[in-house]
Amino acid sequence: MDNAPCHPESLKGKFSTINVVFFSKNTPSKTPPLDVGINASRNVLYGKRMHRYVSSKVYGVKNAVEIVKSIKVLMGIEWGR
Repeated sequence: MDNAPCHPESLKGKFSTINVVFFSKNTPSKTPPLDVGINASRNVLYGKRMHRYVSSKVYGVKNAVEIVKSIKVLMGIEWGR
């Protein structure tokens, strides 16, 4: 973990099955985040699904605002899974 205030040192040794290790100061800024690949693939999947939805609605509406207003939060969550 990094040294953000939301990551207290009291987490160290608290769990028997998880080994919590803290990076030294400024280490995360010098190393790339480990989850970049996971987030990138999820964003690509989300973008494809949103594009497919928007494309399917283009001919049935008068303007783009109607398409945007038709997108629900649950739809966005499902597109990212």
